[in-house]
Amino acid sequence: MTSLGNYVFHSSKVKSLTVEDGINIAFGTGVFQSTKQLETVYLGEGITEIGNDTFAGAGASTGVVINVPDSVRKLGSGAFTSEKITAININETSNLETIDNAFSQSKGITSLYLPTGVKIIGGNFAYCY
Repeated sequence: MTSLGNYVFHSSKVKSLTVEDGINIAFGTGVFQSTKQLETVYLGEGITEIGNDTFAGAGASTGVVINVPDSVRKLGSGAFTSEKITAININETSNLETIDNAFSQSKGITSLYLPTGVKIIGGNFAYCY
């Protein structure tokens, strides 16, 4: 498998997500959009892209933390647009190159590290007040 199709788990009751290390995959559009019970997320090394609206509107009322693996090269538009995402952790060793409006309306995030390898940053922080 090279990609997880668009809207596969949209509005589902998924509470936990684990993608093991070594699985080379790209997330399509809205894969976990509106999964309002999502509590834990583990994304292993091998994921190459977190697509548009992947986690838009996702997260349990207690919040969810997402660790972006170093293998991710692109964060799509609206990938983390959710008030319930409380932290997104990106390592300084990340291979991330493109961030395309990934954090707009992400009101729950209070801090974010952007690695030096990022080359393209779209209008990312609109409506984060």
